[in-house]
Amino acid sequence: MTFSAPIEISGHNLPAGTYVFKTLSDNRDMVVIMNSEDNHLVALLQTIPIDTPVVSDTTRVELSQGAANAPEVMHAWFYRGQITGWEFLAAKTDRKTAAVSAEQ
Repeated sequence: MTFSAPIEISGHNLPAGTYVFKTLSDNRDMVVIMNSEDNHLVALLQTIPIDTPVVSDTTRVELSQGAANAPEVMHAWFYRGQITGWEFLAAKTDRKTAAVSAEQ
């Protein structure tokens, strides 16, 4: 996924850029975030499954406004075409949905 601005995910601040998101094969509730070359671990995050009534034809993330002068916070991630995704463990706030470019 490519982000044009910094984001926060479960307390991890990611600068703008491209990242590889994937789940562990033996524990789908663990999300691995790697750099764009997929050769450096950025974060390993515990998640919980979440369903959405909206199925998107692109990878979709749910974001909310961060604290003053802080990046937006990513709350959930859905593969394109899927109703079940991953919710990152963080405080729930008002959310907005954004489509991001994804290399899949």
